[in-house]
Amino acid sequence: MQNSTVKSSDDDISQSTRKIEVATWCTVFAIEAFVTVIGNLLIVIIFARDYRLRKPSSYLIISLALADLCIGLIVLPLWIYQVTGLGELWQTITFLTLDMFASVASISNLAAISLERLYATMLPWRHRATPKPQVLFFIASIWTLSAVITSSYAVALFAYSSPLGSLFPWLPYICLLLLVICGSYSALFVKMRRTDRRRSDRERKLTVTLFMATVFSIVAYLPMVVLGVKYFALNRKTNNLFLNIMSFFNFGNSLVNPFLYAFRMPDFRKAVCSLFGIYHQDQQTRQSHETIAHLSERAPPSFALRELSTAVSSRISPVARLPEAVDKLSELK
Repeated sequence: MQNSTVKSSDDDISQSTRKIEVATWCTVFAIEAFVTVIGNLLIVIIFARDYRLRKPSSYLIISLALADLCIGLIVLPLWIYQVTGLGELWQTITFLTLDMFASVASISNLAAISLERLYATMLPWRHRATPKPQVLFFIASIWTLSAVITSSYAVALFAYSSPLGSLFPWLPYICLLLLVICGSYSALFVKMRRTDRRRSDRERKLTVTLFMATVFSIVAYLPMVVLGVKYFALNRKTNNLFLNIMSFFNFGNSLVNPFLYAFRMPDFRKAVCSLFGIYHQDQQTRQSHETIAHLSERAPPSFALRELSTAVSSRISPVARLPEAVDKLSELK
């Protein structure tokens, strides 16, 4: 009887620990899903709102944001449902197909961005002259190929019941894309080191961006490759802790992408500030210019031009010098 009491106590402790673990991982994935949705949705809204950002080179970032948005809106909530234990989605065609499609589309867009950056650096003039329909066709090809890879994976796994056969559509493709990302950014880094030595600040920022992009891509998708080989090829189950950790890094790539690509673009940051009303300095500069233009109509032309030239050409910030010019012009009223 004492042994049964001890066993019952151990079971209660185990269940309590399990509940705490489930609650912790559900919270982590919920936060990850929320930030992923907000970050990528903000990219879509900004690009749809600001026509100045609708450049052919920016369409790939929008495509990447849409793929990551699918992960945050659909795949992550389904995974949270899986973690709670309320339903076993690991073997269902819906979850696995959506997860595979969104993940393949995301890393395909990452590889496309790395190739586009390499093309822009190696052949800048041809890159600027790339027509919009050609870019859109390239993006459509990315999503079509992702759908083909996912369909082949689903057919092999569910129609033919071949877990090992399901590896062949997507595993070589993922490995190839990782090599493309690493190779493109390595070549781009070498090119910048050779041809842009004088612009050390820009080189440093670009180096940091390329290093982060490569590391995050490998950290996010290499566990996916390991899990696929272990689960499908070797037919080995994995414990929940290891599975959740790898899923966290895999889904985390969709969280990091907006900050790694879009938010590092100066034009995009300005559009975000404008969207949230953070434009005080720009508004002050614009008002100062308008005031000078109005007062210069009453002032002698030579004086107005001299003061405006001093404010603009001085090493001091134009925003700091313009009020001084405005005060001097006001004395002539």
